[in-house]
Amino acid sequence: QRLKQMAIVDALTGLANRRRFDEVMAEEIRRIRRNKDPFSLMMCDVDFFKRYNDHYGHQGGDDCLRVVGEVLRDVVRRAGELPARYGGEEFAVILPGVPEDQALKVGERILTALASRAIPHERSDAAPFVSLSIGLASAQVDDERGAEWFIARADEALYQSKQSGRNRITLARV
Repeated sequence: QRLKQMAIVDALTGLANRRRFDEVMAEEIRRIRRNKDPFSLMMCDVDFFKRYNDHYGHQGGDDCLRVVGEVLRDVVRRAGELPARYGGEEFAVILPGVPEDQALKVGERILTALASRAIPHERSDAAPFVSLSIGLASAQVDDERGAEWFIARADEALYQSKQSGRNRITLARV
């Protein structure tokens, strides 16, 4: 049991790791395709994390990532939903059965919850505190819209969030 847990949980944040994200993403896409429910995926990136790490040190960076993990775990709590550490300072949130308008609200709650922690970030151009840029893809799953499609669209929207000033959520145009 302990080995299984180590294989699917990110040791730093306590969230699902990339391996678990990939497994759940595939499972949920298959399930949603059968049920014809909406599906949403968020890709999140800590704004100016390299600057944060350089200024506050690696221990400070680790502490920052732990807090982001706590925020995601606190906000994303419904059965079937999965916050995960995607890699480095990037996180993903799987929202099966969640339509676009509700997914946007989840993203806003994440941003608000992180802002309420008010973790100082003296090197950020986005805010005086640690913030996230979020990209959201939301659509019906079909033969053209599988896991790779959702990841690519959410990643494109994440890039748009960064280009638009960061500390925001951007919905992918599908």
